[in-house]
Amino acid sequence: MKPFFRMFFCCACVIFLGTGCVFNSREISVSQDDSLGKQRDYFRNELTNPDGLALESENFLRGNLMQDDYGKNPRATLTKLNEYYDISGNPKYLIIAADLCRYLATQNDETEAIRYHLSNYHYCTSFTRAQRKAYLAGEANPTYDFASAQCAQDYNEACCGIFSFLKKRNLLDSNSITLHDVEGHEFILASPIFRLSVPREAIEDFSLCASYTVKNLMQQNRQPGVGVPLVAKVKLKQWYSSLKTPKGLTIPVTLLIKREKSASGEVFLRLVFVDTGMQETFQMDMEDSNKMQCSMALDFSTPLGCFLNDLPERNLLSQMLNPFDQEATDGLYMVEPYQPNKIPVVFIHGLMSSPETWVQMINSLKNDPSIRKRYQFWFFSYSTGTPVLFSAKKLREALFAAQKEFCTTPEATANFNKMVLVGHSMGGLLTRLMLQKDRYYMFEHILNTPWEQIKAKLQPEDLKLAEAYTNPTLPFVHRAVFMAVPHRGAEMAKSMIAQLGIRLIKLPASFLSKEGTIKRVAKELNSNITLNTKNRFFTGIDNLNPDSPFALALSDSPMKEDLTYHCVIGNSKEDGVPGGSDGIVPYWSSHLDNAASELVVKSDHSVHRRPAAIQELLRILRLHLKSEDQK
Repeated sequence: MKPFFRMFFCCACVIFLGTGCVFNSREISVSQDDSLGKQRDYFRNELTNPDGLALESENFLRGNLMQDDYGKNPRATLTKLNEYYDISGNPKYLIIAADLCRYLATQNDETEAIRYHLSNYHYCTSFTRAQRKAYLAGEANPTYDFASAQCAQDYNEACCGIFSFLKKRNLLDSNSITLHDVEGHEFILASPIFRLSVPREAIEDFSLCASYTVKNLMQQNRQPGVGVPLVAKVKLKQWYSSLKTPKGLTIPVTLLIKREKSASGEVFLRLVFVDTGMQETFQMDMEDSNKMQCSMALDFSTPLGCFLNDLPERNLLSQMLNPFDQEATDGLYMVEPYQPNKIPVVFIHGLMSSPETWVQMINSLKNDPSIRKRYQFWFFSYSTGTPVLFSAKKLREALFAAQKEFCTTPEATANFNKMVLVGHSMGGLLTRLMLQKDRYYMFEHILNTPWEQIKAKLQPEDLKLAEAYTNPTLPFVHRAVFMAVPHRGAEMAKSMIAQLGIRLIKLPASFLSKEGTIKRVAKELNSNITLNTKNRFFTGIDNLNPDSPFALALSDSPMKEDLTYHCVIGNSKEDGVPGGSDGIVPYWSSHLDNAASELVVKSDHSVHRRPAAIQELLRILRLHLKSEDQK
């Protein structure tokens, strides 16, 4: 009989195994994977899971036999979660409900999805109120907890879904529209609030930062928090007379949605658009008449990337050779609307370059909250083929015009008077001409004649023109940064290619219109102040020749006494070692004896794009704040 029972037992085991019963004593096994990808997988779904529920939500639904119910009957599942909350008072059930609605919104078409987004929003705000009530009652400590972080994630996705739904239907500016969530709660859309640095009508479009991928920036300048980062595209309009608005200007905005309840019990949703260039925290009014400070989600890189992407293509060689055609685009530009509570930092590009060359630096500087809070960034654009004195005249006139336009309040004046200039290569020469100790020094030393004698030789009309090209100092600038600047010229300007470029440059109309007067002044002074050896007007490239009258005069010109200046110099071979060259400008030409600081970076001529140079400017700007605040 034993063989029979043994056979019977084995057959029974096979039948049990076929029905899913397991007799393996090692049903649970573990395998080890030390890869970084495995570690990311472990943590990434704890808060929210883009492909499903968060870990806490899934564990709870499995543990309470609700895993299979929420897809078939989501309302019943939400009702059970509400019952759990009513019995226990534990806000975690509200977060699980919010996460469930977040996930179900991704599984439905947009008509049904908006109802789940609204339910997600409802549970997130209910959780926030419950947490705040517990804090005020002393039942909980206002410290970081995991549920609050998950709530912020779910809230942001709800706001994102609501925004997308309303934008697609052109309802962002609407009010009195009624929406319902999946459980039948009614929400009335109230008039939006716009806390922007420009009027609402100046905004052409709002779009989600999440819709874009920005490439080739060294840093992604983002910060997690509450709300949905947006790109606000500004309509092309010249808001100021002295500060130009570039095409495609954008501002960084974060969208928040406020829940408001009327005395009659109606619930309103109000969209709040906050310009994060103006503020980075938001005070949310609660229904208990208290206020809650929120750190907003921030994204500065995506709006900057969208702005750059929409700029027209520049032919930098053509821009240098044809200043005649480029003159209308010369001037002082903003990359953010003017704010009187911020200090202007003006960036001036170098030879055959453009303001876009500063993008990596600006993006990286904006990663520092203290810099964002206290500084605003401007650019000076000019054709580098024109004589440096001519370009410097334009820059000076633009800055004095900005002073007149913006210094209308004590706050605006105080911050304008703390302006910082940053010049790269030829832009550093323009910077230096803004900060001369003696406005007549350049003329006197080029002509080797005192200014009073020069004045005596000129007719009134000619004297007026000559004075326009002298260099009165800027009284509102007390700090400057020179990056790879050829203070004593560069041998490159003597090369055959440079000489060919000089012959091809077509000087601007505003310069050529004075051609006869300029030549007459030069003749009256018996000087070659404006003409080179080929009897042509000096160009910007001519001015870089170490043997040119301009370079020889500028190299010894003293800067004003109340100026603090710094040098950042490239060395193509060694880091931190004075000497050598960046391939264009040698150390002996970039070095200044009395600089407050000097940093030598292993770099080619584009030293301003190197991380070490960016960090140096960050240090200098922080130092500037400390110095100015102590005055």
